[in-house]
Amino acid sequence: GSYGGAYLVRIEGDRERFRSELETADCAVEEGARQFLEVTLPAGGDTDLILTASRSTGVQLRKLVTSVQSLEDVFMKLIVEDEHADL
Repeated sequence: GSYGGAYLVRIEGDRERFRSELETADCAVEEGARQFLEVTLPAGGDTDLILTASRSTGVQLRKLVTSVQSLEDVFMKLIVEDEHADL
């Protein structure tokens, strides 16, 4: 499907419960570098989804920033996915 913005989120609290709450709200969630979660919002979604998930699961948001992937990041991700496809 089409997605809205992508964000890097660092939390303190129950990581799995927070992740599950976001996925229930149709967000795509991946483990990121330096203990961040990479959250991609669904089309039309905004950061209220992240804030609501934080409140409902009792986790503390420590950082919430727009995820900006460099061309190198995208290229490396495609290379890794391609290598796994050949297995």
